Amino acid sequence: LFRSRGVDDPATMSCKHKLASIMLRAGKASEAADIHRELLQQAAASFGPGHPNTLSSMHTLANALFKAGELQKSEEIHRKVYLARREVLGVDDPDTLSSMNSIALVLSERGELEAAERVHKDVLGILMANFGPNHPGTAKSRHNLADVLMKAGKLEERQKLLGIE
Repeated sequence: LFRSRGVDDPATMSCKHKLASIMLRAGKASEAADIHRELLQQAAASFGPGHPNTLSSMHTLANALFKAGELQKSEEIHRKVYLARREVLGVDDPDTLSSMNSIALVLSERGELEAAERVHKDVLGILMANFGPNHPGTAKSRHNLADVLMKAGKLEERQKLLGIE
């Protein structure tokens, strides 16, 4: 495929993305991140730095770096993606909220639980206002916040959030 279509062909890029996803699932996060770096360079060259496809590539790279334990770099990239998405798509857009959630997950992994809690609460508030309490995205956000509350030892607040008496 690389030879017949070229490295910048969408089908080739899709195959590379699938390969990186398989490698990530197989526990080869660093190798997957290397592939995602290549894909990001190709997306930026093809679409420009602020294009949604480029931002999606950045987000995917940041996720691979998170899995590889490169938390500082992952957070840096997630913050850049968040700022670009917020500017272009708005704060209520699902992709922007996904970026916020990713930042909170990195903060939680780094042990910055108060900061992670604040971001998760912001995301949950926006989802509740826009989609209501029963939307799958709201439920996932509530779960993420509950995880941080548990890590922080805030068990009563966690139980209240989850409706556990």
